Amino acid sequence: MDRIDLPEQELAVRSINNMMATGKFPHALLLTGKNGFGPLKLAMNIAKVLLSQGNEQDNKQQVLKVENASHPDLHLFFPINTTKTVKSKPRKTDFINDWREFTKISLYQDHSDWFQYIGIENKQGIINVQQARDVVDSLKLKPYEAQAKVAIIWGAEFMNREAGNKLLKVIEEPPANSYLILMSESKEALLSTILSRCQEIPLTPLSNSFITDHLVAHYKLDNIKADMIAEQSEHSLSKAIRLVQQTDDDADHEKRFIDWVRYAFLVRKNTAAMQDLMEWSTQLSREKKGYQRSFLLFCQQFFRQAYLNNLKLYDLVFYKPKDTDFSFDKFSKFIHHKNYPLIMKNLEDCIFHLDRNVNQKALLTDMSLQLTKLIHLKD
Repeated sequence: MDRIDLPEQELAVRSINNMMATGKFPHALLLTGKNGFGPLKLAMNIAKVLLSQGNEQDNKQQVLKVENASHPDLHLFFPINTTKTVKSKPRKTDFINDWREFTKISLYQDHSDWFQYIGIENKQGIINVQQARDVVDSLKLKPYEAQAKVAIIWGAEFMNREAGNKLLKVIEEPPANSYLILMSESKEALLSTILSRCQEIPLTPLSNSFITDHLVAHYKLDNIKADMIAEQSEHSLSKAIRLVQQTDDDADHEKRFIDWVRYAFLVRKNTAAMQDLMEWSTQLSREKKGYQRSFLLFCQQFFRQAYLNNLKLYDLVFYKPKDTDFSFDKFSKFIHHKNYPLIMKNLEDCIFHLDRNVNQKALLTDMSLQLTKLIHLKD
């Protein structure tokens, strides 16, 4: 395998293949963009090329080992924390089997999916200084099977400052035949000294057609349903997959959503509604983080459908509330071009901070208070 073939990321792949062909591939590469755009899949494909170079006779075996995360010259790092079974000083070796099973599901999953998978959804995942030491040590080793060593860090923004400073040394003085691939959804969270020393390759959002084809092939959806989900996915395959999986919760999410917007509407006229809104926020804060995230994604979908309905783009409106007492058409009139982007940003910010373990009650309360203002914003 001498070049990467990943059509969904054509621009990034073209740049990387050119660097490889001209012998200018960097020792430290930073892939930026949402996990749903496929940075992990791209990183694994890069590793396949780097670890099979000069070993053409055993090429297929090298590639298979990379795919199984079992290649001795491939070192994988990811955010972790203590769990019920790993009670102190977590190391990546404590989770490597979980990682292998997790990545078999999909290479497009989010950090929150990983945290839920290993049972730390109510904690902050972290890449600590010990993991950074392990990165440095792994790249200093002599290659075992390949002619190079590759370390991949998924979720580099979860490194604390101490870990970042430790990693900086191997970026500035890379051992021979060593490559470091970092991935980050929030590059601004990285140390500026790391950013300035890495070659950045930004990933582009996925096309709706790619997402549709993936959902049809892997989730047995018909084209119409897959197209609808692709339209809502914000060009992220991880979000599309989550939308497929959340349909069983829609009835519960709808009731909770309708209660929420009703309280937000009533606050100006009925002071008792503020107490109801605060209680609503408290109840949601007691749910598991995975449920909270699923609900917030449902809210985004509901507001998007209401906005499209207000614009009279009926061909794109597929959601019909199950609550017959709730007038979707009347509600849609309150979601317009002035408040819609602000409402969506309010939800997006909430999801972002939820994934970073901000106090859930305070976070959801603030989100609700913001909605009381935005829902009354005049067109």
